[in-house]
Amino acid sequence: VDVSTRLSDALVKVTVNITNTTIRNTARKLINDIRLEADKAHDYLDTVKVEETTDGDLDNIFDYEYFRWMITIVIFSLYIFIFLLSLIGLLVRSKGTLITSTTVAIVCSLFIWLATGFYLSISVAAGDLCTDPDSYFIGLARGSTAQVTVAAYVKCTDPS
Repeated sequence: VDVSTRLSDALVKVTVNITNTTIRNTARKLINDIRLEADKAHDYLDTVKVEETTDGDLDNIFDYEYFRWMITIVIFSLYIFIFLLSLIGLLVRSKGTLITSTTVAIVCSLFIWLATGFYLSISVAAGDLCTDPDSYFIGLARGSTAQVTVAAYVKCTDPS
């Protein structure tokens, strides 16, 4: 016996305490209608096709973001090291340390400039994938039972 049957049976038992027969009959009719609709909904759930995507796109995005964040932290740590090297060079008044730290700072600045250009180009390319989201979502739903529903929501049309 499923939950909806047990609940409707319990509600019918409660209606026994209702003294007005018209209200009691109306309540029992409504309970019976709810039970029938719940059974229909349960049958509909069996016919719904659930599609699971097994592509690891989301996992790839999380991995990409994790490594991007870690590389950014490493680069900032390198800049802090260069700053400390320059500070030590100033405190000790060493020309060699200052020249070394300046050279490394210039190389790191060029690297940051190149990395920023690369990151920007990847971001623009990924942004271009979203230029036509309507077709993308309709294409995802193609061949499934939700195709008409997705098209109705995306294009704001109701086929029925």
